Amino acid sequence: MRSVAIVMALFLCVPLMADTNTVVAVQPAATNTPPAKAAKSAKAPAKTRSQCEAKTLSGNRCKRNAAEGSRYCRQHDAIMRKREAKKKEKVE
Repeated sequence: MRSVAIVMALFLCVPLMADTNTVVAVQPAATNTPPAKAAKSAKAPAKTRSQCEAKTLSGNRCKRNAAEGSRYCRQHDAIMRKREAKKKEKVE
């Protein structure tokens, strides 16, 4: 009984599909690649943030982003400025 209903539903759909002259686009199989990012407009300047160049007490490189206009993050920027000021005092 169930198979008869399926056959009837398919039979009734065939004339409806045959009357239309539309082209159906086939979607490609899903992949694990991330979608492509849209290109940024030429008007917007690209923000380049680099990694902080300071080393932590354990000797590893700091993982934070450098502050804008500096080679160091906000925390290490203050520390490095103090160190550079002390070096200049010793030289003079």
